[in-house]
Amino acid sequence: MDKFKRLGRQMARLIMQHKLPTMVISVIVVSIVLVGISMHLYYSSDAFRVDLSRPDYVPYRAQIDNSNNHNRDMFEAQGEVTGKVLDDFLQKYKQEEKKADGARAFASDVLSDDQLGVNGSGNGAGGTTTQGQDGSSE
Repeated sequence: MDKFKRLGRQMARLIMQHKLPTMVISVIVVSIVLVGISMHLYYSSDAFRVDLSRPDYVPYRAQIDNSNNHNRDMFEAQGEVTGKVLDDFLQKYKQEEKKADGARAFASDVLSDDQLGVNGSGNGAGGTTTQGQDGSSE
């Protein structure tokens, strides 16, 4: 017990001698922990799938799917590499390649919801209108 008291006093003395570096290190550690927690919540709540900052999506915030069913079509980053896994990856890669080849890179609507693939089922991106610079709906 004496060792712990003595160690505690030495730590307190060391912290008091180096207040600024201790504060900087403490702030960095706290910020890393808070960012880690927020990123975990962001990805586990499925909020990253829909840009909730857009006003068009306000009514659809309650419809976010919290299940993990949407991840079954994703390629696993960890695991054994077998012929079946490679074939599955190549099939998914070719599907995405066809989507990318079909994109109109120099079109005026290159960043539209359809081109970005966010007009899927249940994400609420359909039927939105945008306003031009003159205030007219497009």
